[in-house]
Amino acid sequence: MISGQLRRVIEFQDNLTPNDISDKSNILSFISGKGGTGKTVLSLLTAITLAKNNKVLLIDLDIGFPNLNILLNENSKKSLDDFCFRNEDLSSAITEFDKNLHIIFGLSENPIRLNSTKHILKSLISEIKKLSNQYDYVILDTGAGIDEFKLWILKNSKMKMIVTNDDPASIMDAYALIKIYEHSEEPSRFFLIINKCQNQQEGLESFLKLNKAVNSFLKSKVELLVVIPEKTELKTAVNNQNIFEFLDFTSDFFSLLQASLIKLNKFIQLRNINHSSGL
Repeated sequence: MISGQLRRVIEFQDNLTPNDISDKSNILSFISGKGGTGKTVLSLLTAITLAKNNKVLLIDLDIGFPNLNILLNENSKKSLDDFCFRNEDLSSAITEFDKNLHIIFGLSENPIRLNSTKHILKSLISEIKKLSNQYDYVILDTGAGIDEFKLWILKNSKMKMIVTNDDPASIMDAYALIKIYEHSEEPSRFFLIINKCQNQQEGLESFLKLNKAVNSFLKSKVELLVVIPEKTELKTAVNNQNIFEFLDFTSDFFSLLQASLIKLNKFIQLRNINHSSGL
């Protein structure tokens, strides 16, 4: 199974050139090994939190299954459809949700044409690179699982965020994702978010199991960014399509999230300093 995926990856990458996304470390990709981990919700809450003091662009790249518009109960007339199928600039697809938070909603049309058209994917990546220079952070919410397009996005994202849960199947999927990436690219560094945990200890134990497997069999590195507890209030807000009813930046949930972003920002700053100095 993996060999077949790698063969398709090679065919895909033959049509693309390296460094299609900016060398700045301001692009964060959220991915998960399977659906249901809460990846999109965390992508959105991260964007909202960062937008308190930064200019943020959030892009729904879950090809075929976009749901940022559902979470926000937003019926935007702008989306990736404009770029992929109507030959418009990617900037024209931006919805200014508020002053600091801009969003590009996902495809609403049938994505089959897009999946079979590599030059559209290449062009999309190039446009993301251009737009990234206008923002402090660009957050890419990709779909669950792994394919050629997600591998390319991860390759060109300095910050690779894997969202998983603390159940064994989810941890195994996270390991498989790292393994497939490493077999198609060079070893990399991944940041792990363990979401919907019953308690911090279970989340930590799950990370230790994954970290042991990665250290034993792979050359990549995985770093625990944060363990996030399951919150009934968040589930209710998602079901009500009103994520803002959950926002309380003084709560324990957002204290954890903000602490993880401070940690992440220090890494971003170090990467940018090293890049500017040629290290």
